[in-house]
Amino acid sequence: MTLADKFREEGRKQGFEEGLKQGFEKRRLEVASEMLCIVLEGRFGPVPHSLSEVLGGIRDFESLRGLHRHAIRCGSLEQFTASL
Repeated sequence: MTLADKFREEGRKQGFEEGLKQGFEKRRLEVASEMLCIVLEGRFGPVPHSLSEVLGGIRDFESLRGLHRHAIRCGSLEQFTASL
């Protein structure tokens, strides 16, 4: 194996690992958003599609965690929505 082959192989490995990380993070955000919608639906009934789209567009896991806590504690879907 030449030095160039070794560099190519290392680059492929790094690219593969980065792709796995990105895929994991994307799925983690999707699941967090889904769980948030489940909590809201369980407490307040059907969640409007527009709200689930907004929640699905959030790309910060800590923000979704905070919203999940708020969804558990807030008094209404309107109160939750007003806090966005």
